[in-house]
Amino acid sequence: MTDRSVIYIYEVKYIISMKTTSIEPKKISSSETNIFMILLMIGTTGSLLQISGGNWDITSHLMQTPESFFTYSHLLLYSGIGLLVLTTGFSFILYLKKTTIRKNRIFLTCLKLFIIGSLMCIIAGPSDYLWHEAFGVDGLLSPTHFLLITGMFINSLSVVIGLLFGNFDKKIEVLRKLVLLFSLAGLWLSIIGYVYLFTLPFSNGENFNFNPDSNIAALLVTITIPLINSAIFFTSSMTIGKFGAGTFVTSIVLIINTVTNIIPTENLLTTSLWWYLPIGILPALLADIFIYYYKKYKSIENKTLMLMLVGILIGSSFYLFNFPKIVWVYAIPLNMETLVNNSSELLMSELYQNFIATLSLTAIISIIPGAVMGMIGIFIAKSMISKIGIYQTSAPVMPVIVSKKPTYKQYNIKKR
Repeated sequence: MTDRSVIYIYEVKYIISMKTTSIEPKKISSSETNIFMILLMIGTTGSLLQISGGNWDITSHLMQTPESFFTYSHLLLYSGIGLLVLTTGFSFILYLKKTTIRKNRIFLTCLKLFIIGSLMCIIAGPSDYLWHEAFGVDGLLSPTHFLLITGMFINSLSVVIGLLFGNFDKKIEVLRKLVLLFSLAGLWLSIIGYVYLFTLPFSNGENFNFNPDSNIAALLVTITIPLINSAIFFTSSMTIGKFGAGTFVTSIVLIINTVTNIIPTENLLTTSLWWYLPIGILPALLADIFIYYYKKYKSIENKTLMLMLVGILIGSSFYLFNFPKIVWVYAIPLNMETLVNNSSELLMSELYQNFIATLSLTAIISIIPGAVMGMIGIFIAKSMISKIGIYQTSAPVMPVIVSKKPTYKQYNIKKR
């Protein structure tokens, strides 16, 4: 076989490898992307409803509302789960009917997550009933509640992934960003709820006491929540790409927290509203200003310092931002009088008074660690955003593998 024959064979292999190893984005039609967007809008609504209902249900239990399945909080919770199940069903139908969308990597990822999350939520419902029948009244942390909250988190994550990476028509770009704002708020609340599942002292049931060690729980919250707050805030600001995006997402979280955790307490905590909303929004607004100048003026020196200030603003205020549930986490370590009957019954009526009485101490405990973890959260989010390439774009991240064209030198053949 001559040298030229060898070169010809390798060049043929090169052409074949280009066809087989290149991964091209699977484009779907404009009508299909619009349907996908509608499904993600329904999923976002379901995500917000389910986490709102879950928060409200916890508050109802703290208020010792008579136990019943037919409550407004359960209606919100299961309406949200129902919408997400509906999203999963229609997504699966779309998957079966459309060949092009079956090959779209982002749609498939969302569909798989929707199926997993929805199945977990569906299984958790009857399982929780059977658990109650077998073991009586339980606390917040139980196997069935863990299954439910995990499913809720996966569904919230699926919606965000679809909106961040879906290759949508430019005509609906404004709508995509608007829905993404709400979906990020839902994800934010879901992650915080997941942390609370393992840290709130509400898990002492009739037969099982799953309450965590109070000191470990307080330490875990001090480390994780400011990191989560700053990371999602920064992600919101950078991926939406508009000034005030982070503040908007923060406002959604504050409003949902107010409606589900403060207002239902029958005036026990409503006196906090005069400071809670302004103090929650002000750090976010200042942080958005820093991010605006960070993005707009590339010549500004000390850009790292600006990001650090963003992390400090969001992270150091986490204790006030996450009022009132976070107070319960610190209640036992700080000897707050929020527990009666030998620590078996939570006393909501004393929560606000104890919060005010210990505010100077909790400020010392929370501000410095919160600022440090807030800065870490910012740089983790910045690193993730830069790696997956979601700065102000809705195009999916599609790796392209390209084989290098063979050379004479590569195969030790002298060029003639």
